[in-house]
Amino acid sequence: MSLIQHVSAGVTVAAVISAAAALTTLELAPTGLSSLRAATSQYALTAYTWGFQWFEVSLAIAATALAISVASRFPRHRNGLVVSLVLVALGRSVVGWINMDAPGSPATARGDVHWTLGIISFIATVFAMFFAQRTFRDSRHDSLLSRWSALMGATTAAAIVLLFAASQLNGLSILFGLFERAYYISTMIWIATIAVNQYIAPAGRR
Repeated sequence: MSLIQHVSAGVTVAAVISAAAALTTLELAPTGLSSLRAATSQYALTAYTWGFQWFEVSLAIAATALAISVASRFPRHRNGLVVSLVLVALGRSVVGWINMDAPGSPATARGDVHWTLGIISFIATVFAMFFAQRTFRDSRHDSLLSRWSALMGATTAAAIVLLFAASQLNGLSILFGLFERAYYISTMIWIATIAVNQYIAPAGRR
């Protein structure tokens, strides 16, 4: 295992743990927000802005470190996965500082930017998972991880579809927060799983 692969995989796991701790802190804090209904971005409109920024930066670091780890291990069929992870990282690193529009308030350019960054990050996550399916399939050693990435990609895509449906349909709007949190949880689980594999994979195993 190369030192870069080893260290960046470790950083990824640490960042996922940090993100999970941040989200748990926000969920338990007295924000007055419903985990079923409210978008996680609404945490940034409360006194717990710091917690939301902590969460988003942790996710950005996790995606960046995983991209570095993957790039150092796989010489082929890695570009799509690496680019997708970088897009996730870029979106997450900025969205914590560009707040959404408060519910019921007029739309603003800032809110549109926030929403656009979120969409890019959501879609890039699913692409990363399916690119990972191909990368691990072609490595000839990780067929199980390939199937796992495909399963997580389908699960995460379903959560995103439901999230967007909830943003448009009154009947589902009360579950918007639930679907968004399902996306985050599946994303963190997938990133952590890939990072652990990167950490334990022997040198030359491609």
